[in-house]
Amino acid sequence: FTITVTNTTPAITSSAETSVLLSSSYSYDVNVTDADNQILTYSLTTAPNWLSINSASGMISGTAPNEPGTYSVVVKVTDSGAAYITQSFTITVNIIVEFVSVSAGTFQMGDNIGGGYSNKLQVYNVTLSAFHISQV
Repeated sequence: FTITVTNTTPAITSSAETSVLLSSSYSYDVNVTDADNQILTYSLTTAPNWLSINSASGMISGTAPNEPGTYSVVVKVTDSGAAYITQSFTITVNIIVEFVSVSAGTFQMGDNIGGGYSNKLQVYNVTLSAFHISQV
């Protein structure tokens, strides 16, 4: 008689965080199930140099750079029977914008206002309504 042994491919059950602020910590714990209960090994096949992965736990971590950008990531999870699965995602590094508030009023713009150099650049009066910008 013949015994056939099959190896089930692991399944990634988590979704990556896809954004991070400039110079902030990033982490993503890759969660995986394996029907065969085999030992799993985690690796990054594509990633920016500021990210690393713990090959035993699947924790991806790093500190985002100090400039905005978009980065491709591919994580690979392999079981001890050589079956594997990959997950691809993109991380966007965003600019930190908390809020800006401007009161209504008239403001002067020009070259060294009040310092006697107004003849080098014309001075303008600008009237604004109040506005507020905040991060969503």
